[in-house]
Amino acid sequence: MRPNKWASAVSALLSVSSLLLALSGVANAQSSGLLSLSEVDCGTRKACTRLTGVMRLEGQGTVRLEQPEDPYSDEQCPVNYQCVDSAEGMVGMDTNIGCCDHCGSHQTCRKGTVGMYDQSDRVNVCPGGHLCNPTPQQCEAGFICQRNIIQNCTELRERARDIFQVGDIHAGIYCKKGSSNIAGCPAGSYCPNATTMVNCSAGYYCPYKSLVEDEFKCDGCGEAATEIKRSNATVVFYIIAPIVLFVFVIYRTFKRWRKEENKEASRLKADRESYNRARRDSLEQKLKNIEPKLREIQVKIESLIEEDPELVKRSASAEIFDSSQSSFNEDIHSRSLQEQSSLNAASLFDFLDADGSNDLTYAELNTVLGLNEYKLQAFVKVMNSLGGHPESDTSVTKECFVEHFLTTLELSDNFGPTVDQTVALYDEICALSPGDTTFHIEDFYNSRLQDFLDDIQINDMLKKLRDGGKAVFVSNRVTVSKEDFVAAYPDILNKIALSDGQTIHQKVKGIDLAFESLCLEVSVAKKKIKILDNLTGRIKAGSMTALMGGSGAGKTSMLNALCGRAYYGQVTGKVFVNGHAGGIEDHKGSVGFVPQDDIMYAELTVKENLLFAGRFKLPAGTPENEIEDLADKVMASLGLSRIANSRVGDVNRRGVSGGEKKRVNIGIELMAKPKILFLDEPTSGLDASSAMLCMSSLRKLVDRENVTVTAVIHQPRKFIFELFDNVILLSVGGKMVYHGDVFASKVYFSKLGYVLPDGENIADWMIDISSGELKPEGDKLRKSTIPTRSSDIIDDVQMRKTKFGRSSIANIAIDQNSAALSPHKSAIDSAKDARKVLNDKWAKHMDALDEIDKKDYSAPPPYNLPEPIQNQPFLMQLVNHIIRNVIVISRNGTTKVVDAFILMIAVIAISLLNGTLEITKTSSTADFDALLVTSDPKPLLTQWPALTAYSTRAYTSVLQYNLQIGVIISVLVSLAAAKVMSEKRIEFFREAGSGYDINAYFLAVNITSTIEYALQMLLASGSAYWLRNSLVGYETFAINFLLLSWVSSSWAFFFASFVPPKNLTITTAFFITFTCLLFSGGIAPFEYKDIYAGVGYEILCGAISATRFFQESMVVSEYRCLPEQAGFTISDGAEYLLNNYNTNTSVNAFSYFNLAMRDHDTAVVKSCDGWFWGALPSVFIGLTLRAFACVFLHILNRGQQAKKKFVEELRVNGKLKDYATAFVTTSLLIFLTVLSGYFIIRGDLSGEEVQTD
Repeated sequence: MRPNKWASAVSALLSVSSLLLALSGVANAQSSGLLSLSEVDCGTRKACTRLTGVMRLEGQGTVRLEQPEDPYSDEQCPVNYQCVDSAEGMVGMDTNIGCCDHCGSHQTCRKGTVGMYDQSDRVNVCPGGHLCNPTPQQCEAGFICQRNIIQNCTELRERARDIFQVGDIHAGIYCKKGSSNIAGCPAGSYCPNATTMVNCSAGYYCPYKSLVEDEFKCDGCGEAATEIKRSNATVVFYIIAPIVLFVFVIYRTFKRWRKEENKEASRLKADRESYNRARRDSLEQKLKNIEPKLREIQVKIESLIEEDPELVKRSASAEIFDSSQSSFNEDIHSRSLQEQSSLNAASLFDFLDADGSNDLTYAELNTVLGLNEYKLQAFVKVMNSLGGHPESDTSVTKECFVEHFLTTLELSDNFGPTVDQTVALYDEICALSPGDTTFHIEDFYNSRLQDFLDDIQINDMLKKLRDGGKAVFVSNRVTVSKEDFVAAYPDILNKIALSDGQTIHQKVKGIDLAFESLCLEVSVAKKKIKILDNLTGRIKAGSMTALMGGSGAGKTSMLNALCGRAYYGQVTGKVFVNGHAGGIEDHKGSVGFVPQDDIMYAELTVKENLLFAGRFKLPAGTPENEIEDLADKVMASLGLSRIANSRVGDVNRRGVSGGEKKRVNIGIELMAKPKILFLDEPTSGLDASSAMLCMSSLRKLVDRENVTVTAVIHQPRKFIFELFDNVILLSVGGKMVYHGDVFASKVYFSKLGYVLPDGENIADWMIDISSGELKPEGDKLRKSTIPTRSSDIIDDVQMRKTKFGRSSIANIAIDQNSAALSPHKSAIDSAKDARKVLNDKWAKHMDALDEIDKKDYSAPPPYNLPEPIQNQPFLMQLVNHIIRNVIVISRNGTTKVVDAFILMIAVIAISLLNGTLEITKTSSTADFDALLVTSDPKPLLTQWPALTAYSTRAYTSVLQYNLQIGVIISVLVSLAAAKVMSEKRIEFFREAGSGYDINAYFLAVNITSTIEYALQMLLASGSAYWLRNSLVGYETFAINFLLLSWVSSSWAFFFASFVPPKNLTITTAFFITFTCLLFSGGIAPFEYKDIYAGVGYEILCGAISATRFFQESMVVSEYRCLPEQAGFTISDGAEYLLNNYNTNTSVNAFSYFNLAMRDHDTAVVKSCDGWFWGALPSVFIGLTLRAFACVFLHILNRGQQAKKKFVEELRVNGKLKDYATAFVTTSLLIFLTVLSGYFIIRGDLSGEEVQTD
């Protein structure tokens, strides 16, 4: 190659200095008589002087030599000759110093020329771009001239393309007049031939050495643009759009927050302002409603007394009605409806109680009420319901009558309504609703119906309206005309009011669970610790049992052991289900387990959570309308109907209250119609009112549905404790202290010498006893006073009617030897000793029971086991999972928009900072001698890097952009995908434990997340494409971005399947960043030449780096779009010829950079449609990672899924089908792994012998 300017100048100066010194020496020699022209033997040639004349130095112009004292100054060489002035002659010629000799073919010599043969290549040279004959003449356009040699540019192109067949390497050259070497057509122009240069039109970009104009479109390029430019509109859009989107998200978030805050503040303010007014107005209105009825009753009583004066002895009319109470008192804080009225209900009861039984029958009540049979029945039913008595009772106690008579009197008027009353009710509901005939379902629950109907009855009424064709339900709304409502409502109300509220389940015998010698051992630090110690008892069908005890007593462990979830330890002993030996886990379809934490989808509404639970839990083929009816029924039974369409919420978003959330938690399990329900501390974290409401709902469930309920309860209030039928009390170490009737527990411990202090909560008292913190007060009972059978203590624990009509009979007996503690144990000096005594006493008590009493603690005679339930098919579960995921994503819209916004900002920022695509750098050319016409192409091929340098010099910037964009997208997508899995991890564990199909769940997550990230990638790739002004089409960007997100999210799912959530983010971020930077081929230690150096490196980098194929595909796709003269693409057949010339330099830029070495033949074919060789390995790597993640979900964290360890499950319960499934799964994983490796290294490794230095 030609020396640069400064090197040429230095060389010229040295040459001139040498020449002057030589001439000076000659002059001195001549002046001293050592050398003269007469002494030079030139033969036939002319002798000449070397002291005077001219010489031309290449690139430095002409140097004139002049020696004033030169006596031979007239002896100069003629034109085309030069005076020899060198110690060495011309190669192949016999010359002498001081003689004239011919000029070389590349030289120009006028008269008096002096030449130096040792530097003949730079002295007296014919100027570049000229021909010297002998006068220099400029080279014509289309030709290049150097050293007096002329080359035809068109012939140079044709010889390389057609004769040497090494490709159209000289396409796009421009040889203007006076050219000394070939040059590329300058950027901003195109050269259809070597003599024509045309400015590129606006809208197109012509890079250096362009042959045609329409190769690359550029919307932002003007005429003769020298670089790719973005359109102003694109820049403005991608700068302003993110800002607008960000402001919009902030605005919406702030607006939503303010709206919620204002709504809550308004609600609280309205509640404070309207509470007293509403109550006063309600009382006043109620008094107005009942006063006429009271006057009728008064008149009736006076009439009866007139007929029978003896009735005055029961109660006088003046005693029944207080005439002094004649006005409404607004002091509502201390006065109730009873206190506001003039009626003395106690006196009225005495007047009506003809037989003195303290119970009023239908006949006695109707003495003064004068109701028809229907209203009388409704009257008694409502009053008993208000008093907590069975609605089926046909009489009313005095206590219930006194407290609820006036309220019942007011409410009973709603039964058997008139047309006007029905119309008024319809109008009231209309006032709450959005349309004339369309109501929100919750409006019915908020109307006056709630005063005399419970939620279950209101739900029944709505269903009867629908089933009777009077109403149409759409989502959470119901449409019913006034005419239809008025016609149907009275009859429906009559049927509901007189029904006993019992369901078909009342006739179905529930699950009975008995256990013998139940033990649980867990291993801690290689030591076995007994959590449950030899427990024996029974949980009867249709009963409600409390598990109680102090801290460390093993309450939850016992619950887990009974319901088959104690897989963290070794359970021994016998369990009987309906009298049959076997664990309850064999009947999962009939078992419900409510965890302590409220685990549900916070984004869904209350009803949506229940509906999806029903779609997964109920038997296959259950119609959707039955699922909806069951959800409505469950909500009604749990008091959730008013908030059916409220989102559950969590710590990050406002939702329902804690008590309501707890009931939703219970409702999710009830959607499976369980026969037995286990609950782990259902009242924890609730206030007293919420806890009472929650447990009352369970009590109703037991009474109405005959479901067996067992709950771990911690320090319940007295009223909650009394809702239970039985209690199991454990001490530390999981030992039994008491097991029996709730109301008999006090008798049992009293017989042991424990005294319940006045005002003390009996549940707290029992827990203190079981913990050993309380001591008995000595031997208070004599041995002879201790009963031995339960019948002997019936007098101590009388038949008691609870709020739900239950009878509690003490069914325990105290061993004669356990009447009081032995004298030497009367003073227990440690809690441990006290607990041991209690355990021993219970053991002795159990041993002393006779056969009749032992039946209460042993399995009943075997009866029918629960029918097995056929789970929903895989496809149906998959569809439901997808639907639920879509709802969750839409409800998290703001979060998803922010994620997409961050991704877009990252892509836009990187694209703007890197600028538009730079496909050419500076111009480049080849050595002139290598272009000389010869039959050997090797000299030309040695100049290949020089000819293509203008394009290859931009490689680093292209690679850098794709490396940056690949890493940032991989990190952001993987973190978002990891969050998808980790955020619902607990919900997944609960559902997996309930029998949901794990494969359906995981596949649904894959489908919805892939669609979500695909949308993000389409936006991101569009931003990158328009800001980058890529040569390839948008589809190339889109496909590569999609594949990148696929692999990145696959790694996230893989890690999420086994890494704990607290470590998941840092693990995923580190791995993705580390591997994408160092193993993608962009930077050391694994550049592309290192990756392709061995199969092991190829597989390693391809497998672990998410950007490995993305980066290479993007770079190859860009350069593959360049024309052939850029050196990346080659015409058909040229590659073979080039590789057989055995040059020492790469003759293709892809080979030079070690790109696409496994698919070289395809990559070198010019195309702007992208290069997708890496698509298959990317797809299968993602599939392999996701397959492993799915398997890990099955075999890891089994304890949290309430399942045995996988190996143990396979060993103990494994069937041929299970072993076959394990074998097929293992084979599939191996197959996918091998297939992924194959796709990474498929194809021939090209260019292995090419030196790329």
